[in-house]
Amino acid sequence: MGNIKFKLDTSTNEFDEVFFNRPVSRLQASWVGVVSSKNTSLKSISSIYQILDLLGQNVTLVADQRQMHATLPADVVLKPKKTPGYTNSDEGIESLRNCKIIIFLAETELNSDMELFMNQLLKVYSGTVITDSYSVFNEYEFKGDKVLTVNDKQISSRYQEGLNHLSSLMQSYSLEVECPIVYFGKNQIICINNKNLDTACVINTKKVIDRNEFVGILAGMMADKKTPVDNGWLKYCQASGFLLRLLQSDGLQAVKKYLDSKF
Repeated sequence: MGNIKFKLDTSTNEFDEVFFNRPVSRLQASWVGVVSSKNTSLKSISSIYQILDLLGQNVTLVADQRQMHATLPADVVLKPKKTPGYTNSDEGIESLRNCKIIIFLAETELNSDMELFMNQLLKVYSGTVITDSYSVFNEYEFKGDKVLTVNDKQISSRYQEGLNHLSSLMQSYSLEVECPIVYFGKNQIICINNKNLDTACVINTKKVIDRNEFVGILAGMMADKKTPVDNGWLKYCQASGFLLRLLQSDGLQAVKKYLDSKF
């Protein structure tokens, strides 16, 4: 693969317009769907939900009944059948149809019930899907946009060879899966768009990264765009990295205060 230009988010000069261009009124906020498999942790769901709510987006949560918790504000609880699938799949699909973005969380394993549900959903949904499980797209050609989150197990990185080596691996994988990729290391995030492989966004943090915090911020930022995934997508990754570090250092309310100051 060719040489890569790295965009480091050390200042807000290049992406500050992202914050200024957010809607002043949240009355027309987008809908973001969150779909959680039975193995998804409550912490992961709560983290994403709180951030999306803070960013002013409407959230639809669809969750497997087997990982339900009293504090989980699920809009649709998917009830497993004796055979693979859910008894109320149609209800879950209908609740997600109008979402601009859907975050699908498989985490440790994609179980057969959720795999069948996602296959049914993606046949009728044409928005943007952010997921940690590329296998949900394997059966057919998805008509919408997708963003894949990955880690060291999916990108066989050797740190001694440095950032260029890792980014080159990401270039190859992004071409293979035909979608943008967000790579999570311990203290580093790398974003690359398959439509612009010569540039990568690099986000470095002092604290250990919680991937769900970044996913929530990025989805919330992308939901404000007319086209969530386009040639300017890396700029939204940069802006999300800035907010992530603010969240890590000062908490959720500091993020809200900062964004409110931009209006």
